[in-house]
Amino acid sequence: MTGKKSSARLVVGFSRMPSAADLENFAQETESRLVKVFAPIALAVYEPRESAVSAKLAFQKLPGVLFVEPDQLPPREKEEVRVINAPQSSWALDGDPYRRAQWYVGTMGLPRVWSSSQSFRPVKVAVVDTGIQERHQDLQGVLLPGYNAASPGLPTNDADGHGTMVAGLIGAVGGNGYG
Repeated sequence: MTGKKSSARLVVGFSRMPSAADLENFAQETESRLVKVFAPIALAVYEPRESAVSAKLAFQKLPGVLFVEPDQLPPREKEEVRVINAPQSSWALDGDPYRRAQWYVGTMGLPRVWSSSQSFRPVKVAVVDTGIQERHQDLQGVLLPGYNAASPGLPTNDADGHGTMVAGLIGAVGGNGYG
């Protein structure tokens, strides 16, 4: 593949997570470098050595590929994503007894967001998931009335905790001692 040099990364979604050998083979076939693997959700991030457009077209022809999209992180954020054990801000640890078990907080770069969150205006975010535990201590005062799209008219109670976790990542009250 020839073309303009590119440092753009591509997020590749698969119908089923390929083996490590297949992921490396895909990198060779598309003249890309495998950067990161998110096996639980069947995603991989690749960095094309040449043209991102050519690499995207090559990925789309591979077996089991559902989508190929450009990585949308701003350039200054990209290197931070690779640092899984980023230093935690003291605010993120204060008052949260479960913080050390929340591996995804560092992976998502949340401490950096939290440290700058005082400068953001409030926004409304819809969570389409398994529901939300409306009485969860970390979500008190931040939820608007919900809607149960699966069973209109029934409560939005969370069946397995995933929706509550996602809502917590977006808008949980921090430092309240609940975790």
